[in-house]
Amino acid sequence: MATKNELATVNIRFTPDNKYIIAGVLNTKRARFDIETKSNDLEAQRTPLNIALILDRSSSMESDNKLTFAKSAIYSVLNLLHDEDIVNLVAYDTNVSIIFENARASTRQFLHSLVDHIVTDGSTNLSGGIETGASKGEKADLNHSKTQLTININ
Repeated sequence: MATKNELATVNIRFTPDNKYIIAGVLNTKRARFDIETKSNDLEAQRTPLNIALILDRSSSMESDNKLTFAKSAIYSVLNLLHDEDIVNLVAYDTNVSIIFENARASTRQFLHSLVDHIVTDGSTNLSGGIETGASKGEKADLNHSKTQLTININ
């Protein structure tokens, strides 16, 4: 992984107006400094994320295409993640279900298909959904990711 200091090379050239200097005497000289930067063609890498998405799929999500919009938000998140990011999806109605757990974002097409099959049902068990979703962040593999984020989509 490249650090910010490794992303570019800096070359500095110093050219005095005269190549002769009297030694041992205080001199004032004019000089030209040329500063050149070159990219090392490395990309800064961020620490992988561990994200828990919590989706309300209760019957109240049937009206006004709420579930469709919520699924669209999940697709957008999956598409924006880097391949090495970890994502969890918890869906709740009367019951709480783990749709996928500790999934790599590189499997986003498969994850999209799992989201496609989510349908509305039951009443709203918000506390159960949030408790389960939040626990996904707590059980994160901290060797893989030190950044956890929980997002409630309803």
